[in-house]
Amino acid sequence: MTIPGIDKAREKFAKFVPKSKTVRSISVLAGGTAMAQFINILFAPLLTRVYSPADFGVLSVYTAILALLLAFSGFGYHLAIPLPKANNRAFNLLVLSMILHLLLCLFVATAIFFVPDKWVRILKWESLQPYFWLIPLGFAGGGFYTILNYWAVREKAFGVISRTRMAQSIFGGITQIFLGFIGLRPIGLLIGQFINRTAGILSLASSFKGRTFRFPRSHRLKHVAKRYRRFPLYSSWGTLLNTASAQITPILLVSWYSESVAGWFSLGNRLINLPLLIIGASVSQVYFQKASASRFSGNTANVTEKFFKALAIVGIFPLIAIAIIAPNLFSTVFGKDWAISGLYVRFLAPYLIFQVLASPLSTVFFAMERQRTLLVFQSILLLTRVTSLYSGRFFESADHSILFYGVASAAAYCVYLLLILNISGNKLTTLMRFIGKISVHSVLLLLPCLYFQIMGKQIFMYSSAFLGSCAFLLVWRSYLKALFN
Repeated sequence: MTIPGIDKAREKFAKFVPKSKTVRSISVLAGGTAMAQFINILFAPLLTRVYSPADFGVLSVYTAILALLLAFSGFGYHLAIPLPKANNRAFNLLVLSMILHLLLCLFVATAIFFVPDKWVRILKWESLQPYFWLIPLGFAGGGFYTILNYWAVREKAFGVISRTRMAQSIFGGITQIFLGFIGLRPIGLLIGQFINRTAGILSLASSFKGRTFRFPRSHRLKHVAKRYRRFPLYSSWGTLLNTASAQITPILLVSWYSESVAGWFSLGNRLINLPLLIIGASVSQVYFQKASASRFSGNTANVTEKFFKALAIVGIFPLIAIAIIAPNLFSTVFGKDWAISGLYVRFLAPYLIFQVLASPLSTVFFAMERQRTLLVFQSILLLTRVTSLYSGRFFESADHSILFYGVASAAAYCVYLLLILNISGNKLTTLMRFIGKISVHSVLLLLPCLYFQIMGKQIFMYSSAFLGSCAFLLVWRSYLKALFN
């Protein structure tokens, strides 16, 4: 899928891309992801005025169900596609993943129509039930996109991945706005989300251009299935647990409180996750490729340290700033009905600081084939989050549930980060001191912003946040460039 004028824009942008291959790969992916998320931000104020918080609550449940199902895409074999040295073996993994995913699609399409009405009432999914047919469609398209995405990562087709992400945001957002304006609510949000998951499949398939492969025989498929059996045994379940810990929240909020509470949480959580989506997802794929290669040269610790420091520099400051201005920002941009989303963002900011540092580097578990360790941690994370959400029910308050969720998640991701650094062979004290340095610097630059927020002077608050950002970039820009040169 091609966006008009994108090639000319890429040529101009290429002049400003650094010469370092690693930085260039991150820049291409992060640039496309950033543009895609910027497009989502532009659409968001319109969407919040067309759709209600309850409509967004229905969307959050649909998105959560899809995410949980997609954890089993290809039984996790696609995660191993970048690892083999031989292209034929990688292609065998691709074919195996496609076949297994197709079988899963047929199973989900059959099972979705036998969900008991009693379960629907208990989970309060009555608003979603008429649109259950979109679940197997989203699962099929999203799974095939994910599998092909890993082949594109292997081929270093980062530009193709970048373009597909922009296409997903543009066409998904336009669809949601158009269908909302003509009164198709909440299905407009669901169809737009389906497009957001699936657009770009044909573009990813173009990464096969110039390569010729034979369809593998059954014994070759059995060989790679056995060789990489740890991925379905541990990675699929690990991915499910990781996804569940992130996606279970809107499902529980709908069941325990209301669709509106889930909608407020989902909008806030989605927007505050932008630093992770823009920086983390792109860095994660490049880091996975580098860490997989460095495993054979014994250079994993050095590679991890560079990526960790880069994430700290670009991730910590924005999240602290957002935590300060979020309540005012959400009320101004999205309307007074969404002010509570800004409060939820403030509750979530501390844990997201650790998440933006840890999640992009979590692929080290796959690169080092330590899936079992990852599985244990993700089980603990899921249990911690569900327990913290349930604790808020004793206060009969959704605010308390989300506050406890944020605190518990921050503690869990701190441990997660320490575990990642330990597995990669890094010295924990050195890197923890680096986090402290960045955090103190960020807080000092944002003190004026905090003061004006307390005094209720919004213009000065936004201005001081912007000036603080500029100062932070000026100080750390050279250090960031030097990391990968």
